[in-house]
Amino acid sequence: MLIAVAAIDPQAMISATYPHVALITRISKDKHGNAETCFDQQAIGRRYAEGMWPGVPVVVYSDPDLSAFDDDVHRPGYEALKGAIRAGLVLHFWAVEQTRIERREVPWFQMAALLDSVGIELLHTHRDGVVRVQDEVAGIKAVLAASEVRKMKKRIADNSMRRRLVVFRPARGPTGTCTVVWTTAIGRT
Repeated sequence: MLIAVAAIDPQAMISATYPHVALITRISKDKHGNAETCFDQQAIGRRYAEGMWPGVPVVVYSDPDLSAFDDDVHRPGYEALKGAIRAGLVLHFWAVEQTRIERREVPWFQMAALLDSVGIELLHTHRDGVVRVQDEVAGIKAVLAASEVRKMKKRIADNSMRRRLVVFRPARGPTGTCTVVWTTAIGRT
C-alpha cells in the first residue's frame, strides 16, 4: 500500500514524519516547448516505487512552474526534501532524471554530500538509470548540465540583444524604389 502526500501547490508545506520513498518533480520543457509536467513525472515515479519498494510510503516533493534555471528561485518542495533527508526520513530517492534535482554544479555536489551523509548512495531515475550520487559520472553530469544552463543563458542574452539592436533603414534600390533593410549590431542585413 502506498501512502501519498503531494505538494503540487508550491506554497504547500510537506510535513511527512515517517520513513518514505522521496519522489522529486519539477516541470521540464524540451527545446520545442513541450512540457513534461510534475503530474507526468509523479506517475512514472509512483509506478517505479511500487515495483521497487512495495509497501513503502511515497512522498512527492514538487515544484511545479518553478525553474532551477536561475540562482535566486526558491523551491519549497526541494527545501522540504532536504529537510526530510536531514531528518533521516528518506529511505530511497527517485527523480525522472538527475537534472530534475539540480542543474547547477555546486548545489548538486551539496545535495550529493547531504545524501551521502545519511547513507543514501543511489538516486533512482527514469532516464539516467541508477545514479551513484558520489560517483564521478554523477559529477560529470552535473558539470555538463550546469554548462548547458550557462549556454542557454548566453543564447537568451544574445537573442535579446539582437532584438534590441535591430535598426530599420530605408535604402534606395537601383530603380529608385525604397526598400527596408534590417541591420543588427553584428552587421548582418
